[in-house]
Amino acid sequence: MRSQRHSPILAILCLLSCLAAACANRVGAWHCGDGILDQEEQCDDGPQNLGHYGGCTAECLRAPYCGDGVVQQENGEECDLGATLNDGTNCMKDCTLPKNAPYCGDGVVQHENGEECDLGAERNDGAYGGCNKDCSRAPYCGDGVVQQENGEECDLGAERNDGTTCMQDCTLPKNAPYCGDGVVQHENGEECDLGAERNNGTTCMQDCTLPKNAPYCGDGVVQHENGE
Repeated sequence: MRSQRHSPILAILCLLSCLAAACANRVGAWHCGDGILDQEEQCDDGPQNLGHYGGCTAECLRAPYCGDGVVQQENGEECDLGATLNDGTNCMKDCTLPKNAPYCGDGVVQHENGEECDLGAERNDGAYGGCNKDCSRAPYCGDGVVQQENGEECDLGAERNDGTTCMQDCTLPKNAPYCGDGVVQHENGEECDLGAERNNGTTCMQDCTLPKNAPYCGDGVVQHENGE
């Protein structure tokens, strides 16, 4: 008997068929946790997808890491401006502060880096009149917001705290007209003034302007409930 010889072409066709079947099984059947990085995954460390710092989560998403733009002090990061900005200017690639380089918390205000203030890392605590951790100004006299808990009686903003209706130290001027004295000073931009206690937004706002779309004395409608 003659031995049957397999055609080389037939063998190649069989191999290609097997490869095609394997690929077909693979496509659309990706699995998070198999240790193989698929297109839909940010990472995949297999059994180590535990969400640890610098690693991968159980959903195959990147866990917190140096370069994500969030400072993880518990993981030893001193700064993190994001992978692109961690260029050694204000933050190193390993999320440590550069030596002898300016940074928020060094006690020196770098206006060119967007800092409004800097009292040093320990004193950037957000206290009234001070500085926040991100080197932006904390609430202060002149910001246009009345902080009664900090002793302010008024605050029209730094430019308008000129002594006319509010002093520079955010106290009301003595013997001088002001918003809340019950007298309308049109020359000072007041539209109404029922006194500090009654300037509650019902018929007159705290800044002595008329409330929008709210009833007020002079709107042509008698509001008996408001004492008209």
